[in-house]
Amino acid sequence: MPEPLHDSDRSTPQAGKHAATCAAPIVGQVSDSMRHEDTKQAMLHVLVDRILHGEGATSPDQRQRAFDNNDVAPPLHTVWTIAERELMAAFISTVNGSGFCVGAHTATAMLAYQDTAKVQAVLEDLESAPIDDKLRTTLRMLGTLTREGTVAAEDMRQVLAVGVSHQQVRDALAVCAAFNTTNRLADTFGFEQLSPAGFEAGAAYLIKRGYR
Repeated sequence: MPEPLHDSDRSTPQAGKHAATCAAPIVGQVSDSMRHEDTKQAMLHVLVDRILHGEGATSPDQRQRAFDNNDVAPPLHTVWTIAERELMAAFISTVNGSGFCVGAHTATAMLAYQDTAKVQAVLEDLESAPIDDKLRTTLRMLGTLTREGTVAAEDMRQVLAVGVSHQQVRDALAVCAAFNTTNRLADTFGFEQLSPAGFEAGAAYLIKRGYR
C-alpha cells in the first residue's frame, strides 16, 4: 500500500506519482462500471432487435394490430375491440404473474369496458365469467399457449368451432406474443408497481393515445 501523502509532498513530482497510484483503483472501478453499463445497454439492444427483427419475429403489421388502440379502418386495428384486447393483455399477464402488467392492463380493460365486475370475473374464473363463448374460448387457448408454450390442433378447432374467425385467431396470437414479451421485459427490468390512481391514469392515457 502506498505511504500516506504529506502536505510537504503535494507539489513535488513524487506527489503526482503518489496521487496517480492512489487514483488508479478508483478510475479502474469507474471504468469497469461504465463498461458494465455499456454491456447491459448493448445486450438490451440485441434483445430488442431479436424480438423485432430476428427469426420468427412478428411483422410490423402484426405488431401494429397488437398495440394500436385507435379504432380506424382495417388493417390498422385488430378485429377485436380495445376492451377485448386489453382483457387479453390482463389475462395473459395474470397467467404469467407479471404484477405491473396485471395492474396496468386490468385498469385499462376496466376503463375500456366500463365494467369493473366483468374484468374481475374473467381474471378470477374464466369459465364462469359473463363473456361470450368466442372470447372465453380464445382466452382459454391463449392461457394454454402462455402456460405451456404450445397449443394443439384441437385447441384451435375449439376456437374456430364457436365462430372465431381466422383473422381473429391471428390477431389474438399477435396480442399474446406482444404481451408475453412485455411481461418478461417488465419483470426483468423491475417495473415499479403503481398506486391504483397511477394505473388508472396510465389506463386513461392508453385509451386516448394507444401504444405509441
